Amino acid sequence: MTAAGKNGNPLHKGAIYTQGGVKCGCNGLTIKPTEVTAIVAGFANPDKIRADGAFVNGEKYLIIRADDQVIYAKKGTSGFAAAKTNGLVVLGTYADKMQPGACNNRVETIAGQLKDANQ
Repeated sequence: MTAAGKNGNPLHKGAIYTQGGVKCGCNGLTIKPTEVTAIVAGFANPDKIRADGAFVNGEKYLIIRADDQVIYAKKGTSGFAAAKTNGLVVLGTYADKMQPGACNNRVETIAGQLKDANQ
């Protein structure tokens, strides 16, 4: 997973999480285990995560879309997208002057590729 928001890359930071922690990441995206647990629970209970919001790196985000496959969130001019695979969660962030839709598409594409590889 590459990130940086440079050279047309739609992600500022990104990581792939398992139930045990980070499988891989880039640009220093770190999320507390409790934050990952809450995001994973949001796939099973979208109404709750929409009502409560989600935390990434201790920052609270407003949930703008949540279902059993994807969660989109924002805070000011930044935000994140999370997508579920068979056993992983792909999470990517975007920053100021980056396109949220491009971040969402990249995260969902990576999740789709992992699903196709049975991950």
